[in-house]
Amino acid sequence: MSKYEEYTCYVYKRDRLSYEISQLALKSMITEVSTMPSYGLVSPVTKGSHKDMDYYTFLESSFAIAPFIKEMVEAGYSYETPKNIFKAIRIIGIKCEETMFKVTKGVNTHKGMIFLIGVVATALGKALYEKVSFNKVQIILKDMCENILDDFKDLHKKKELTHGETLYLKYGFVGIRGEIKNGLENIFQEIIPKHKSSNLKGNDLYSETLLMLISKVEDSTIVHRQNIEKLREVQRRAYEILNLGGFNSEEGIKAAHDFEKQCIDENVSPGGAADLLALVIFLTESERFFS
Repeated sequence: MSKYEEYTCYVYKRDRLSYEISQLALKSMITEVSTMPSYGLVSPVTKGSHKDMDYYTFLESSFAIAPFIKEMVEAGYSYETPKNIFKAIRIIGIKCEETMFKVTKGVNTHKGMIFLIGVVATALGKALYEKVSFNKVQIILKDMCENILDDFKDLHKKKELTHGETLYLKYGFVGIRGEIKNGLENIFQEIIPKHKSSNLKGNDLYSETLLMLISKVEDSTIVHRQNIEKLREVQRRAYEILNLGGFNSEEGIKAAHDFEKQCIDENVSPGGAADLLALVIFLTESERFFS
């Protein structure tokens, strides 16, 4: 095969895989926002604890994000080192955020999701380029994001802080950056296996997985809107519902719907858990690219 033919094959495979992965990311984002009850999050039947966005805001934002996810996968499907790839996708991520805010007229629907799904989609691209197993995605994530907590250096010198930076200074929260630096260990080793082995299907499965995530995630969105005490209360309540049988019992289903109402009444929105639900769906279905 000539050099030209090799390059043509490479470009074809890269473009096909990046498109398919970006569409899977889109499907995962739409599935997340379509899940109900969702405990204060936006869904097709409620704005949840939000006044500035609804289901259609999320749909428009999701479709605007997908082309940038494709670009990130393309960046990952490369001979470049994981750290150099990470530098490249941060630039793509900034453009993606700008597009999101333009489409939503300034509403933050997916800022955390762009970072989370974007980094993981990029790692999938790199793993496929290197022809390694799905399990190696975690190692690539760790390599890519080894220095990510450097973002928190010299925060006292900054004039304006993001919500995540404020929570880091106040509580030591490292948020999703810390999770990714550790290769999303809890997601890969605990949540995904439970999600895959569940006897539930469709919406019930997604809503119960969301409860599982709420019970475990140090959700900075809840803390930002409320406080640490409220986060602990919400975590305990989600855990109690799962112990009632979750969506496998009438008592658990009733408790889940009551919890949804409670979250809305108390202005609770588990945005971090929502991002991770989309990620769990995305990763679970992404395994097929490695078979």
